[in-house]
Amino acid sequence: MMSWQEKHEGPHPCLIRQLDHLVLTVKSIEDTIGFYSKVLGMEVVTFKGNRKALRFGNQKFNLHEAGKEFEPKARRPVPGSTDVCLITDTSLDQLVGHLKTAQGTYKEQGAAPAVLCCMDHCQGQLTA
Repeated sequence: MMSWQEKHEGPHPCLIRQLDHLVLTVKSIEDTIGFYSKVLGMEVVTFKGNRKALRFGNQKFNLHEAGKEFEPKARRPVPGSTDVCLITDTSLDQLVGHLKTAQGTYKEQGAAPAVLCCMDHCQGQLTA
């Protein structure tokens, strides 16, 4: 039996149009919502009963609380295991000034025009 690699050699057109959602496993949904909505301005969405998500643009982060995950879920869901890189239209100076007043810590990395401002916020997720 041929593996998928042997069957699909060479370049193929991408079959994926966009990301629907990414699941963040967190220590506390309430604290995570507070950070992402109050500090980064994401919209809090409630769906399927009382499940929570954070929406920004056409994307969203679905939230799972560690030990209370919904199916389907990651094989080994662990808070702090996600490394997310987000793009903003806000200037780096404005962003850094805003984050200095927030509860997350940050550091700048890289060189213009791709400077990263990394935050290791209250839930241990790395957001760049």
